[in-house]
Amino acid sequence: MHGLATGNLESAAKSYLNAGLEKDAEYANASKLLFDAYVLMDKAAKEEGETVRNDGEGP
Repeated sequence: MHGLATGNLESAAKSYLNAGLEKDAEYANASKLLFDAYVLMDKAAKEEGETVRNDGEGP
């Protein structure tokens, strides 16, 4: 899902640039970066949860 979503956002940004819509391209790029950040935060939270379960200690 992540690859498809980011690919679509990259494609949209390129299309916006080709149409001369720079602000819209920037918005699409920012949305991609935000989505990437959410994915990384989710991954980190899951890894932290595994550590807590494995060693019995929290953060």
